[in-house]
Amino acid sequence: MKGKLFYWWVCLGIGAWGTAEPEAPMPVRARVELKNGNLFSGEVLPGSQEDLRLKPYWLDSPLRIQSSEVLHFRQLNPPARAEDPAYRIQFPSGKQFPVQSVRSVEEGFMVESAWGAEIRIPKSSLQGIEFLNASGLLYYGPMVRLPGREEESFRQLLMNQPGMQWMTAPIQFPQKFQLEIEMEPLAQNYVYHIALFDWQTRAWGSVVFQVTPDQISAAWYRREKQNQMLVTNWRQGIEEVEGRQQFRFFVDLDKDEMTLFLQGEAVHTWTQTEIESLRSDIPFKMGFRYLSGSGTVKISSIRLMPWGGELPRGNIEEKKDALLFKTGERLSGSLLSMDDSQIMFLAEGEGNERLFQLKDLLEVRLVGGEMPREPLRSADRARVYLQGGGDPWYMTMDSLNAERLTGEVWTGATPFPVSIPLSAVQRLDFPEVKGR
Repeated sequence: MKGKLFYWWVCLGIGAWGTAEPEAPMPVRARVELKNGNLFSGEVLPGSQEDLRLKPYWLDSPLRIQSSEVLHFRQLNPPARAEDPAYRIQFPSGKQFPVQSVRSVEEGFMVESAWGAEIRIPKSSLQGIEFLNASGLLYYGPMVRLPGREEESFRQLLMNQPGMQWMTAPIQFPQKFQLEIEMEPLAQNYVYHIALFDWQTRAWGSVVFQVTPDQISAAWYRREKQNQMLVTNWRQGIEEVEGRQQFRFFVDLDKDEMTLFLQGEAVHTWTQTEIESLRSDIPFKMGFRYLSGSGTVKISSIRLMPWGGELPRGNIEEKKDALLFKTGERLSGSLLSMDDSQIMFLAEGEGNERLFQLKDLLEVRLVGGEMPREPLRSADRARVYLQGGGDPWYMTMDSLNAERLTGEVWTGATPFPVSIPLSAVQRLDFPEVKGR
């Protein structure tokens, strides 16, 4: 017995000693295109604080590259599988970025990035905070299978060829739910489909929406006598939207009602005859199909969550902060503080602060103090794509070397400094280059 105890103590001691040694970082392999047209691939080596040292496999000595000479930088290592983000912060420029945590500090927020670093962002640079892991969230996607690939989960995807179609994983819809889908057309004169519930077989109760820049239409399939199928068509003109299109479906199977909101405004309500056959224990798949257009269509987000049955009351006045609850209710006022579990909010017309649990919230909308502005044109201004996904950050670069990329990010009224490990960078682009 004493021998066994001695053996376990030895093992534990070796294990503890081994974990004390930090793991060596994986070497960064990169493909670098210079402004003069030269292209190099190799391993990034430690160098000065300002320069990038690259060792191509066919050269005996490394290259020393000034960061101002770089046009494109792409990491060749396999992308790291980042954990699903807990929040998605929104900037006045329209850009969004996933982060792991958010907490309020004086005049701003501390956010934990996908690479583990905390970044301080002024409140005037943020427009909103979305809660992606609030309890009750049933689905966050899209999740797809790519042809010829092993089964993987993707948080963003592009429909980039006419005729291309995608499906989500099967989803079990509850009796009352809200379904939010964000599409971002990067095309002109596009036509695409959003198909709910069972789009391939045109099952009873399914609905297929067709979206163009100036119109949205729907075909609803429902059961009739002797198992015949009746198709109800509906269409309505819409205003052209630049950037994301947000569709929110509020479905109450107890009342046989479904209401569509587009860009925060109610568009149409379907009632009993269309809704009655949605009751099913069979999980449904949602489908997306890109029919035509001279560009791409991006599925930015799909979220499904329980719904309390109360429809939103329209957009909140933009001069105030606002809370959007999962029930569809909204509350305007002033955000006072926020931590990892609750938020303190002063509602408009009330003299006392109130605490709300983050698990009950869908989004916080913020009002910045100034209009967004951009930095001066600079050859060192880069578009930074990170391994964790999300929209790129626009940076005015200070240095680029084997360890880190440092500079200032411009996403709103006020720039904020960041220092990013090079291993977390997927790609760098320098779009503002003379002569290109």
